[in-house]
Amino acid sequence: MTKPPFDPNASLEELLAKARARFGELVFDQVEIGGAPLDILQVKDMPAYIDKLLARAGAGKKVDLPLWAKVWPTNVVLSMFLGKYPFPQDFEFLEIGAGVGLAGLVLARRGYAVTITDIEPDALLFSRINALRNGLADKVDIRIADFTKDRLGRRYDVILGCEILFRKSFFEPLGLFLGEHLSDRAEAEIVLGSDGARQGLDFFKKAAETYAMMRKDVEYADMECDEQKTACLYRLRRKQ
Repeated sequence: MTKPPFDPNASLEELLAKARARFGELVFDQVEIGGAPLDILQVKDMPAYIDKLLARAGAGKKVDLPLWAKVWPTNVVLSMFLGKYPFPQDFEFLEIGAGVGLAGLVLARRGYAVTITDIEPDALLFSRINALRNGLADKVDIRIADFTKDRLGRRYDVILGCEILFRKSFFEPLGLFLGEHLSDRAEAEIVLGSDGARQGLDFFKKAAETYAMMRKDVEYADMECDEQKTACLYRLRRKQ
């Protein structure tokens, strides 16, 4: 795990200028969780930005799309759960594959100490901007970390992630990472959100050897495609 790709002393405006230089016009969208909004930075015209990426890469070249920059519906569902569940007040949280950091910021707003991590430097830049914008920077530690190979050197009472099971090659290293970073407290748990169409069943089948699991399916209306979809929330605690 390394330090974040920005000056920790940089102001909100300085970081916004850096983000605009990379992504063009940006806007803060309000995401309401628990009756109160959080301002979350978004690329104003993502299709146009993706078109620029494709044009720069040239025909037939691979392009890494900034999927981390989207506030996924499942992340909103996960954040709603985190915004109201009565965790012990001294719990410390780790968010992996955090993207724009919505879930971690919801917890920080409740007064919890949160470490936000992602493998993408730009995701962490957006997360830092969001923390500053919402007055939560003192509760949030932002770090680059790849859960498939990095180790943080400490444990956390809750580890959370959303839409991180999209690649089967992640399953085994993710399981190892979770086991090495979850605290030994009896109430410690892992909370994962996944789209109902991408449930990672092989991952959870293996995890069931070590953890007691609860799953809750939440139906929601996907406004982009005008369809009813399902978000799956999983809570895992070590078997006693």
